[in-house]
Amino acid sequence: MTDLISIDAGPVTGNLDDLNAERHQQLLDTAAQFRAAACRTIGRLVDLDSEPDLQTVLFDELGLPQSPDRATDTAALYALRDEHPHLFLTHLLAYRAIRAVSAATTW
Repeated sequence: MTDLISIDAGPVTGNLDDLNAERHQQLLDTAAQFRAAACRTIGRLVDLDSEPDLQTVLFDELGLPQSPDRATDTAALYALRDEHPHLFLTHLLAYRAIRAVSAATTW
C-alpha cells in the first residue's frame, strides 16, 4: 500500500504546482483588469500603488472629500467609498484586495 501512495504522490505534486502557478497568474490577471478599469474610469493611466498619484486623482481631480492627512490607506478608502461611492474607488479597492491575496499566498 505504501508503494502505491508513493507512486501517486509525484504526479499530484506536479499538478498542484501547476495549479498554484495558474491560480497565481489568474490573480495577477484579475488585478490587471481592475487596474485597467480604474484607469478607464478616470480616462488616463495612474499608478494605483502611488500615494501621491492617488491623492491627486481622488482629491484634486475627482473632488472627493479628504481627511486632514489626505490618507489613501485601504481603511480610509473604504470609509471614503462608503460615504461617497465612486466607481474608481470600487475598482481601486478590488485591485488592492486581489493584490493583497496574491502577496499573502504562498505559491
